[in-house]
Amino acid sequence: MAANASLLAPGARPLVGRLHELHAQEALRDTWPAQPVPARLPFVGTVVSHRPGVDVTVERPLLPAEDRYLADHDFVHVPGMKAANSFPVVPMTMSLEMMAEVAACLVPGHGLVGIEDVNAVRWIVAGDGGADRLRIAASIELHDGPAGRHRIAVRIHAGDEPQPSISARLLFGRHYPAAPPSLPTAQHAAALEFDTATAYSRRLMFHGPCFQALCGAATLTAGDVRGELVVKAPRALFASTAAPQLLLDPALLDGVGQLVALWSFHHQQQAAFPVGMGRLTLCGPTPPPGTRVPARAVIRGRQLKMLIADLELGDGRGGTWLRIDGWRAWQFAWDPQMMAFQRDPVVQLLSDAQAVPLPPDAAPVQCRRIGATRVAHFDPVLLARHYLQPAEMAQFQAVAAPRRISWLLGRVAAKDAARAWHVARGGMPLHPGDFAIDNEAGGQPRVEHWPDEAAPCISIAHCGSEAVALAGDGPVGVDIEAIAQRDEACVQAFTTDGERELLGRRTGAVRDTWLTRLWCAKEAMGKRMGSGVVPGPQHFVAQALCADGSLRMWHAHSGTGSVVTTLHAGGHIVAFDLGPRSGGDGN
Repeated sequence: MAANASLLAPGARPLVGRLHELHAQEALRDTWPAQPVPARLPFVGTVVSHRPGVDVTVERPLLPAEDRYLADHDFVHVPGMKAANSFPVVPMTMSLEMMAEVAACLVPGHGLVGIEDVNAVRWIVAGDGGADRLRIAASIELHDGPAGRHRIAVRIHAGDEPQPSISARLLFGRHYPAAPPSLPTAQHAAALEFDTATAYSRRLMFHGPCFQALCGAATLTAGDVRGELVVKAPRALFASTAAPQLLLDPALLDGVGQLVALWSFHHQQQAAFPVGMGRLTLCGPTPPPGTRVPARAVIRGRQLKMLIADLELGDGRGGTWLRIDGWRAWQFAWDPQMMAFQRDPVVQLLSDAQAVPLPPDAAPVQCRRIGATRVAHFDPVLLARHYLQPAEMAQFQAVAAPRRISWLLGRVAAKDAARAWHVARGGMPLHPGDFAIDNEAGGQPRVEHWPDEAAPCISIAHCGSEAVALAGDGPVGVDIEAIAQRDEACVQAFTTDGERELLGRRTGAVRDTWLTRLWCAKEAMGKRMGSGVVPGPQHFVAQALCADGSLRMWHAHSGTGSVVTTLHAGGHIVAFDLGPRSGGDGN
């Protein structure tokens, strides 16, 4: 990309702050939160304070109905519909536009020429549970009138948060700087070409149409990535205007960051989200809509969990539009199955299939199992938003913190088991948010808001960081427990004299395993009956211990029996009660 230096043309008003807009907002200071007067600067909201030439603070509502771009930056993916628990996040590049617009009001007649020291410390989430307004505060740090240079510190606070979500220093001047030297070209033997349209359609990147700036093929090597981006008119970003005055192009900037994310995914199998940059140098105005501009990201290395890159973006005419030094992207080492689920939560299941030893006359069931390691590096609130309906989300938030992940894993396993059961019966794949799970008064889980007539019966069990769930046509019960030694007091508390006789002379690990099978069988039977082990585990009696690991059980109070099958899996016993067998007594 050739060096390019140009002056801010006298008529280039879209690139400079317009003081009359700030004054118009000041007149409405006492009317907030009434709608502000129409302004082409979309983020100059209501003025909270203003000292000309010193500082300014603006409050601006953050509303998905107005800020339409949020729908295209939503981490929760529900194809064809708005997610009930959506998680729309303000892109870092859109935050930079907010900062630029407010800062420009302090130096009318000067244009944005650079940004330094960008530090994004937390996501700005909009909508339910997120911020409903932003406070953008700007103050001049350096004011060099004769040279026409200004450095302005800007912070964005989400809602009532005392600490800023993102901060930066913005540079304004009368002239664009000369473009820095082009990034060095390294020779790499192997290069991979990847169709960027496929990256969007396969949701390797979650961005919606507003932010789908990459076009054509991207070329990835061990040390860099190259591609092309198309400049889009910002017609769809806001509800109130189809012609916003933007000092940057947030969608195009986001697209440059997507090149880094694409490189991270292919070379290190990790998701990457921008968290800051060292310096952005703006060398000219945004190219006109429809322009295809070349882009390149050179990977400098990794510090802690941050990928560091330098980026440059052309102007589509052989010159340089902007250069970014020290782009920082935080990498997430998500489990591959977690990444697959987030890309396609309708088809992909997050949990693993658990084998079930089925008796010959048993109806088919689906069992799913998941451990906390599967979701260890994924935000649990974001995972909950993927799986839960609003009422379930309230239940999740009400669970005490130490048990919250375990509770959520049980819901994940149960919803996956129900979805697998539906597909096995010939149904279409379901999104986990298409239905809900609640509990009967006695604690037995049940499926609600099922999209078809017949909903499955389900059972859920937890053990430490493991959760397992079973779904079937009729009442079912499942339990899981780690194999461990039990002292004699414990054994006396949950076994009968007859069961201890059945255990006979078994000792050591064999006895521990059978005691665990016995406890799980009682739990599974109680869950299938909807009562739990009430009034006590000794009311669920094993009449026979079979060589295949199954137990013939009897519940005297109800006069029913069942054969509970068990499985030794990964240091745990998993028990399954699929209901009374032929003959009604389990014999």
